[in-house]
Amino acid sequence: MTGSRAKEDNMPLVTTTEMFKKAYEGG
Repeated sequence: MTGSRAKEDNMPLVTTTEMFKKAYEGG
């Protein structure tokens, strides 16, 4: 039912986390 919605809601979260990690590691 909300599987697609949950996946889409998780996508931005992962992107944000990766961005923070990249920025932190990149300095």
